Amino acid sequence: MATPDKTVPHNIEAEEAVLGALLIDPEGIFRVLSFLRSEDFYLQKHRWIFETILKIHERRDPIDFLTINTELENRAQLKAVGGAAYISKLMNAVPSAINIESYGRMVEETAVRRRLLDSVSDIARYAYNETMPIDQVVDRSEQALFGVSQRRTRRELQPVQEVVQRYYDRIEYLYEHRGEPLGVPSGFRDIDQMLGGFQRSDLLILAARPGVGKTSLMITFALKAAQKRRTVALFSLEMSAEQLVQRMISQISHIDAQRLRLGRLRDDEWPQFTDAIGHLAELPIYIDDTPSISVPTAHQMPAVGLGAQLGYGLRRLPPTYDDRGALGQPRPGGLLHLPVAQGPGARVGSAADDGLAAFPRRRAARRKNPRALGSTRKWVPDGRHTGATI
Repeated sequence: MATPDKTVPHNIEAEEAVLGALLIDPEGIFRVLSFLRSEDFYLQKHRWIFETILKIHERRDPIDFLTINTELENRAQLKAVGGAAYISKLMNAVPSAINIESYGRMVEETAVRRRLLDSVSDIARYAYNETMPIDQVVDRSEQALFGVSQRRTRRELQPVQEVVQRYYDRIEYLYEHRGEPLGVPSGFRDIDQMLGGFQRSDLLILAARPGVGKTSLMITFALKAAQKRRTVALFSLEMSAEQLVQRMISQISHIDAQRLRLGRLRDDEWPQFTDAIGHLAELPIYIDDTPSISVPTAHQMPAVGLGAQLGYGLRRLPPTYDDRGALGQPRPGGLLHLPVAQGPGARVGSAADDGLAAFPRRRAARRKNPRALGSTRKWVPDGRHTGATI
């Protein structure tokens, strides 16, 4: 057989070790079954052998030298894999099956690298195809990379003892902190008492008739979370970033949104306005107003794109959809509010310091800024001054 191309990521020794370990200790299949697939193997004969082992395991038959040879012969693949002699060689490839999970991870890693290379080739083909609209090129390129990452996003088998222990610890913590909001606060006491704050792994859908204040309520959620130093990403399919900021300023300053939109501020409202600008510029809120953004793309961006921009890792929290279309797929006109909790050791800085927001300091300097005079006025976000009904 020809020597495999060394430029393609692969680890033949690890593949042989996995198969040999399974022949030595068939119980080892439970340690690799949750993440390893037959297509992860580089050599075709190894794929066939692994598929054969899985087939025997599904029938609940014993996995040994004889059953594997018999199954391969029934599938007319025994000669192609190297005969019984190669199966015997695999059994001698490793001394024990104790490290089978490590061998399996090596096989999986090289398979992911190969899939990434395939995705890059697809992206290059899309980019060179000048007849394809650029939006379609970008969408297909994102899907190609997203498919690789999604394949690895799987839950692994967990012993029930570990789950029970975590559950007990959580109940004990809840008992010791009863009455306190444990998730991301919403800013509304009744909602926090009902939900315990926004929790990870929860999908929350806010649905109502048009024009009753869904977006205003979402903005209130975002402001309250950011006030508690939780990084927040807002994805708007309808409103521009400036419109969202206008609503936030209206909530913080208690200035009517309509007069803000027209620039009809009274002289005595300029201190409130500049104070609200100062507050908002210091909050960890990031906005994407791309009108054609898709839900899968938005769901990936906080953990990947935003984390790369700011230089720290982010963990995803449940998205909250302002749903004006079909369930699970907001139409253009919906707002996707995605609060993102910071990773361990992450710093919290102002948006302006990170170079992602521009604060109009020159213009604000023309007016008296209460913050510069030592003002300590606190603000509580609410939806009463946005011109919307909640």
